Amino acid sequence: MRYSYTKLHTYESCPRRYQVEYVEKRPQASTPEARRGSEVHDCVAEYVKHLVANGLQTDLDFIRSLGISAEAREILETFATSHMFPEGTYLVEKKHEIPLSDSIIFSGVIDLAESRDLDVVITDYKTFWRTLSQVEVENNLQMKGYALLTSSLFPEADRFLCEMDFVRLGVTRSVTYNREDLTEIVSELLRRIEQIENDETLEARPGGSCDWCAGKRDCPALTTGIEAISSREDAEALADELIVLKARDKEIQALLKPYTTREGPIARNGMLVGYHTSHSASYKTLDLMAVLEERGYDPFAYLRPDTTGVKKIAGKDEALAADLAEISIDNSSSKFGIRKGGDAS
Repeated sequence: MRYSYTKLHTYESCPRRYQVEYVEKRPQASTPEARRGSEVHDCVAEYVKHLVANGLQTDLDFIRSLGISAEAREILETFATSHMFPEGTYLVEKKHEIPLSDSIIFSGVIDLAESRDLDVVITDYKTFWRTLSQVEVENNLQMKGYALLTSSLFPEADRFLCEMDFVRLGVTRSVTYNREDLTEIVSELLRRIEQIENDETLEARPGGSCDWCAGKRDCPALTTGIEAISSREDAEALADELIVLKARDKEIQALLKPYTTREGPIARNGMLVGYHTSHSASYKTLDLMAVLEERGYDPFAYLRPDTTGVKKIAGKDEALAADLAEISIDNSSSKFGIRKGGDAS
């Protein structure tokens, strides 16, 4: 049996999603966010391959020659100014597999591995917007799997420095494994795999991965039939159902948007589904102030600060951030909804 980190992580996020994708072999659902992330990742990989193959440290002209989105180009140009590739021994987008036992093979694709004498630096490029904490990186099974895979590609190496490079944010987190750590990594992988192979129910566990699941339409979490909450278990079942419904709602909208763009709104039972025009106006600040003052109004009473812009510059100016903390007004409030957090179990 063949396993990868992605396969193990899918089971951990939701056993039923594992069944849908790896047992029933339904194609994984795609989202615009996932497609943008894939484009950025593929562009970084192509750029690094080009540099390594041609012995270059950087090449902005190559980036400008790529037929990619403006977002991907901006990220890649920033990447090029902060990542140099001196001459060395590199493996780029290396597919590799190793046996964990007589019947189990572990496989993966290593974004970048660089040999430095008895050390190997392994880089995994991340294109999402959230950075993982140092603790999360140190406990990350993917990093452990890369160290194990790379150990057989560089049998002379003693240490494996695994880096997560969050290319959108210019942040890198790292964890180092020694060769003596590899035995425990193999044991951990086998424990995870044994859990999967002993799971006879593969029950749904709604959560953050629902957006990418191909089984939302027939997910058992949607069929609770609960109409009144009489226990904690009822509340948890309804929360699961709401999470899946939200993901399904997003999926349906993605299907309807291109159709209604071409054909217009769809009328159903007194409701219109599609694009609707909302009317609003904006004003140039100085023009607005002049008109209000001319009509006898205090213009400053109708101007709102650009708090988003202020937060951005405060993120780069510690002194300004401290001053703002002194004058800030706490407008915190509670709102019912769904967000990531709490126990992942």
